Amino acid sequence: MRGVNRQYITTMKQSRSMLPVLSLLLLLSASFLSAQEINLEPTPYVLKVALEEEPLPMDSLITSAFVLSATPMGEIPGLSQNVAALQNEMAAEIQPDWPPYRTGEYILEFLHRKVFIAYDEYQTRVDVALQTGRFNCVSSAVLYLIFARSAGLTVQGVSTADHAFCSVILPGEIVDVETTTFHGFDPGKKKEFVDDFGNITGYSYVPPSDYAKRNSIGEKGLLSLILQNRISLLERRRQFADTIELSVDRYVFSPDADTEGHMVRAFLNYAALLNEGKRYVQAINFLDRAVERYGWKSDYQKIFGVLSYNIVVDLIQRELYEDALQKVEVYRDSGWIGASNVDQLGSQIAERMLARDLKILSVQEGIGLAGELYDKGLLKRDRFLEYAVMLHIRHSEELASAGDYLGAEERIGTAIAAIGPDNRLINARDVYLHNYAVGVHNRFASLFNNQEYSVALRLIEAALERYPESTILQGDLSSIKRVISTNSENHN
Repeated sequence: MRGVNRQYITTMKQSRSMLPVLSLLLLLSASFLSAQEINLEPTPYVLKVALEEEPLPMDSLITSAFVLSATPMGEIPGLSQNVAALQNEMAAEIQPDWPPYRTGEYILEFLHRKVFIAYDEYQTRVDVALQTGRFNCVSSAVLYLIFARSAGLTVQGVSTADHAFCSVILPGEIVDVETTTFHGFDPGKKKEFVDDFGNITGYSYVPPSDYAKRNSIGEKGLLSLILQNRISLLERRRQFADTIELSVDRYVFSPDADTEGHMVRAFLNYAALLNEGKRYVQAINFLDRAVERYGWKSDYQKIFGVLSYNIVVDLIQRELYEDALQKVEVYRDSGWIGASNVDQLGSQIAERMLARDLKILSVQEGIGLAGELYDKGLLKRDRFLEYAVMLHIRHSEELASAGDYLGAEERIGTAIAAIGPDNRLINARDVYLHNYAVGVHNRFASLFNNQEYSVALRLIEAALERYPESTILQGDLSSIKRVISTNSENHN
């Protein structure tokens, strides 16, 4: 039963840049590529037997062993008849005066004479074991359970990290049965077992004293290991879609923390495979259905985060920025994407939206878009200021290029009032005021040279009301006042 508790969760990939989300080239099966709806409900037979109490009726025990082994339904009646014939043959050989200990031992010997021929680590199916004699620890343990039960013995399963066997509950003692070997009944007392068990199977016997390494399981738990071994083989081949129904059946058939954990891992493996194929939305929809049917598990948090992140990155790469923005907000509110990823994705969306839209929007519309993205937290303040300053200066340049420096300065003043005294805006304002002062000065010089002193004075005084700090205008005012004063003195 190698691999029963092995984890095969596929590594989840999350894009960290605007390069392609995943660069893996996968050879995927046709079934994976098809638009399939994975069934999350248990099969009807499993659901029926799951409601039965242990010990199971003999017909349910035998039929369950075949159904869980994936035996074609049409073959089960004939195989069940073969089992009944062997049980009758075995019963005829058991002596009435044998104690239960001897009966239990004989049953194992009988199976190795009549059924078991060759150990096969991966041969977990009960029907194949009966038909070919090839068996592993699970198929042999299940058959021992069936035959020992028919002889009136009470049997329980035992699982370890990578192995399974049986225990027979006898009056005053519990006896282990390592079913993979002829000498496996009460193995700690047999030298022959020690000699051949490890060589045949590669396992190490876990005695009752190592109770921490053993887990006693019921009939359904032992039968469910057939499913788990089948699941492990599918996982090795990365056929994760095919593990879902088996994992659900196993959990419903024998619900406990172990079978639930394996079912959750099956869900994660399949979602991870979809993620590798860039089928992010399908993966999230699948997990949503799993959560709705079987409840939320903390194991899902990471994969939901990766899938939602990759969905947003994919939308960004396809330039569907509005859709990407909407998804970021949804996934942020759901808690699937953390604050750092929200910041990263939001920044990418905002930058790309601005790069696209600023080419076609008016300056005022661009300012409004930058402000909206900032208000939503998608632009950090330093980036918002860069765009806002650039756009406000561009807006002011519309007037400055037409010579309306005061109008340009007023627009800069409005920008400063809106976003604060950014040095770039202050410098732009100073340039516009300087250009305004230079323009006034040039007009003043023309009037001054034409001796239109009173008009020149009114021009400078009006200009200084708008720009009193200008040293150019202050100098012009001094010059005109000096000339007017001199002319007044000469006149007198």
